[in-house]
Amino acid sequence: MKTLQSLQWCDERIVLDDESEESIEDVAILYNARYIKRKVDGDFSKQRNFGLEKAKYDWVLFIDSDEIVSLELQQEIRFTLNKKRQDINGYKIERRDNMWGRELKHGEWGNQSLIRLGRKSAGVWSGSVHERWRIDDNVFPLQSAILHFPHQTIASFLGKIQFYTDIRSEELFRQKKKTNVFEIILYPIGKFFQNFIFRLGIRDGIPGLIISLLMSFHSFLVRAKLFMLWQNKRKKD
Repeated sequence: MKTLQSLQWCDERIVLDDESEESIEDVAILYNARYIKRKVDGDFSKQRNFGLEKAKYDWVLFIDSDEIVSLELQQEIRFTLNKKRQDINGYKIERRDNMWGRELKHGEWGNQSLIRLGRKSAGVWSGSVHERWRIDDNVFPLQSAILHFPHQTIASFLGKIQFYTDIRSEELFRQKKKTNVFEIILYPIGKFFQNFIFRLGIRDGIPGLIISLLMSFHSFLVRAKLFMLWQNKRKKD
């Protein structure tokens, strides 16, 4: 609900619902948003590109259900688009992650800047998971931020990790990528030290430690599942 509250200033609002169990349609109607129920089916880029096609206007802003557009960002977007510059195709927006009462400023989740505002015709989304909007030219940064409130419990975080690693391992399998015992063991360890030590996740305290550990577990599961996919293929062959 807070997400749609932060988007009431937009000319059009489209809610794409991945067959969730919550009463999303009622909330969408309450905020005069167009509601479309469509299963992600293992490919988040296809879902976003579908939404891109359905948008009526030239400029499109993508916001997830656990994100909020800050008042400062709302004002900056309106001011920027009113200039009607034809030499710009998209804008990168900082995303500030808030976990368990603390804003994360370091590690893998700190200092993120993502293309979320762009011309409808300027590019497409790619990647089955951790997808990115591919706009190659004339992309500039905005100064204000999207506020992100993901995984407010460990249980929900682990559930998402299970879901995302299924998709990512299958994507790598389709690309004929392989792994081995050394990568399965060493890559997650390296990931932890990269996030917690070298990217200064230690400065985010216990939330930084938990995030670093869980993202390392994410890396482990992707490679372990990829290994099992190849093992199952060999058995079938």
